[in-house]
Amino acid sequence: MNEFYELAKLFDVVVIFCFFLGIGMYGLISTVTDLIFLIHKTFRKHRIARRAKKNNLDN
Repeated sequence: MNEFYELAKLFDVVVIFCFFLGIGMYGLISTVTDLIFLIHKTFRKHRIARRAKKNNLDN
């Protein structure tokens, strides 16, 4: 019975570790993708504004 208890305790520790590892990886990946989307959106707005300014100067 003691071996089953030790196995269950080890399994419980591994499951909790994987759970927290998954949460940490999700947080890191989510932060990186949000940063990439923010940079992309900023450059796109800058490019549109630059083209509009160029078109206004040409007219």
